[in-house]
Amino acid sequence: LYENGVLMRAATRGDGTTGEDITSNVRTIRAIPLKLHGDNIPARLEVRGEVFLPQSGFEKINEEARRTGGKVFANPRNAAAGSLRQLDPRITAKRPLTFFCYGIGILEGGE
Repeated sequence: LYENGVLMRAATRGDGTTGEDITSNVRTIRAIPLKLHGDNIPARLEVRGEVFLPQSGFEKINEEARRTGGKVFANPRNAAAGSLRQLDPRITAKRPLTFFCYGIGILEGGE
């Protein structure tokens, strides 16, 4: 959720009504701007999408985990979900996550 162009909150889908707050981890994903730029920035904007891990990043993470004795992920989706639920955003920041926007939930103000 952006308020006046600034990323204020990010959450998982959860049960469709209530999701988990993952704001601190989402702020580490380079594909998601912390601040919107341009004219006519809406007062409130909810962007809906999916954080994902490209196959090459998934393979790199698992290769490193095998080498160091860490947790190996079953698939890229689990790796992305696990990355967003990290308690330490510095761990999330080290993972090559990206974002695909598929819709807008709230749009208030602006043109």
